[in-house]
This record gives sequence, structure tokens and C-alpha cells, in this order.
Amino acid sequence: MYKRRRIAVIAIALVLILAAGYFNRSAIRQMLDVSLGNEYSQQSSETIDFTISAGESGSQVAQNLVAAGITKSYSSTYKVIVAKAPTFYPGVYKLHLKMKTVDVLDALADSTSVVDTTILIKEGTRASTIFKMLSEKYGTPLSDFEAVTPQDLKLPSEAINLDGYLFPAKYRFDPKQSAISILRTMNSRMNVEIAKAGIAPKDVHRVLTLASVIQREGRYIPDFYKISRVFLNRIDLGMALQSDATVSYGAGSLSYTTTAAQRADDNP
Repeated sequence: MYKRRRIAVIAIALVLILAAGYFNRSAIRQMLDVSLGNEYSQQSSETIDFTISAGESGSQVAQNLVAAGITKSYSSTYKVIVAKAPTFYPGVYKLHLKMKTVDVLDALADSTSVVDTTILIKEGTRASTIFKMLSEKYGTPLSDFEAVTPQDLKLPSEAINLDGYLFPAKYRFDPKQSAISILRTMNSRMNVEIAKAGIAPKDVHRVLTLASVIQREGRYIPDFYKISRVFLNRIDLGMALQSDATVSYGAGSLSYTTTAAQRADDNP
């Protein structure tokens, strides 16, 4: 009887041990991988922006994690991904270097790890300022944006720079995107709006130029129509526009007010 009881107790203990092992198999596997050198044992304080693109498989994510120095071994990383079967959402995530795979998956599921990659470009922002904003937001060298020419974007021949051709809106770009890809996206959006407005290709540069001056001169939309009429009347009469907006632009100033010297300057 005593022997039977002892066997029963041992059997129950084994069942409990096996059950505990089953429910904690992920943690046990993690410990084994660390001891075998397949996982990092100590997370780095250094962080990195990690991008998951739409349509990437678990295998691709595992490869990218190892390539970025976030996890150590592809086989170990992929094994955990297969076991946990997480859903990967496209985006940019702030992760540490030298992480354990289970910690990475927890971080990818945590909304606080998501990096905000949106940028708001307001109406009237000059191309040179847009370049600086994009460079600071996405880490792309400013010179890459400054190197993009009107010809690269197939702008009208009259365009001497990108001013007026980058549509002001809220965008979300991948930090890995090239400068020309980002600017093409913004220009494509402008082309959509130009088509909606029914502006003929031969009139695009003239209309955008006049619209930019009107917008800079006026503060409220109802005033735009009056300002437009004044400028068109002056153009019909062969007069100078006499606009502070054009004086400020020619002087390379961002101010709404102009000086006597700027008004006297014979800039283009």
C-alpha cells in the first residue's frame, strides 16, 4: 500500500513537472539558447530604429533582426517566431541592440515602441525648409534633398527649383526611403491636385507661381480672390506686382515685412 502511494506521488510529481515544463517551454528554450550562445544574455543600452515593411514574412523579420544586431542567431530567432506566431504590423520600432527574441516580440507588440514617422508640411512652406524638416525627421542627409533638381521630377521647364511643386499635407515615409523617392511622392500628390483643378499643363507654372504670391499676401481665403483680381489687373496693365511676398522671396527672407533695401534690390 505504501509502495503504491509512493508511486502515485512520484507519478503526480512527474506530471506536474512535465506540465510546468510544457507551459514554460518558451522560457526554458530561451535559457538553453542563452547558455548555448544562440541568444544574447545582456541587452545593450543602445537603441536602433527597426523597420517592418508590409508583407514581410517571419523569416524576413528574423533575418533583418539579426542583420541589425538586435538578435544573435537567425535559427534561434526564427524558432521563437514560429513558436509564438506573432502578427507583424508594418512600421518603425525603437528597439535595443542585443535583445532576446522573446523581448523583441514583446516590444514589437507594445505601442510605445512604435516610432512616429509622420510629418506635417504646412501650406506656404518653401522647399528649402521642407528639405530641412525631412532631413531632421528621417535622418536623410540634407544634401540628398538639395541635390534633387526640377528635371529629376520632370517639372515644367520654367521651374528653377522645387518651390510650389511639393504638396503640403501630412505624410508617413519610411526612413529608408531615398530623398528623391520622398520628393517624388510629394510632387505626385501635387500633380493629382493640379489635375483636380483642371489646370492645363502649359499653365501649371504660371498658376502655381501666382497662387503662391496670393497665398503669401493674404491671410484668409475670402481675401485671396480680391488679391488675385488686383494682381491680374496689374499684369494686364503691364504694371509691377508691388508685392511684399515677391520682394521677401527674392531677398531669401522668411519675413512678411520688407526693408527699403530689399524693395530696391533688382533681384530676379
